Amino acid sequence: MSKQYWIGFCVLAGMILAKILYPIIGNLTANMSANKVSTTQVQEYINQSKPIQLKYDSYKSGYSTYSNVMHTKHLMRSYYAFYDPSHKKYYSIQMFDTYALDGLLDDLKNSLFTCFINEQQLGNPDYGSAQNPIPILRCDINIKDAWKSTDVNAIRDYKKFKSEYKNAVFDNLTYFTPKEEFQKMFPEQK
Repeated sequence: MSKQYWIGFCVLAGMILAKILYPIIGNLTANMSANKVSTTQVQEYINQSKPIQLKYDSYKSGYSTYSNVMHTKHLMRSYYAFYDPSHKKYYSIQMFDTYALDGLLDDLKNSLFTCFINEQQLGNPDYGSAQNPIPILRCDINIKDAWKSTDVNAIRDYKKFKSEYKNAVFDNLTYFTPKEEFQKMFPEQK
């Protein structure tokens, strides 16, 4: 009876210890796999972004995800990649937790629209290819009256996308920018 008591006690103690340690280990692994981004760096990225006019005739949509080792952090990024013939580069509108821009983007084909692009990434020769398009975390689209009844979900998600610009910059720098690239952008970060 005494042996069973100790086995039960050890199992219970192990379960309690695992319940306590799991979030701690999860936070440690999340911090090791992600860049450490400050609000100053987010603002610096935004300040270094400039508006440019872009145009496309087709786009490719998809998504990618980030999960840390312990799966305590999970983030989905939707993207719409396209080629701009006047700049001769590939770009990718990237959104976090919004999905329905397809209708608006279909209506915008072959029309100029304004996007805000980080100048470091725009000037970096590693960006602009089909494999590594230049990220767009904000664009300005003039909503046409004709769209208001047909593209309700797309308009809602576009407004959310536009209002979440700082959060998108933070998420992109933290979870989707490779550590080497982040170090080049912010050399003071160790």
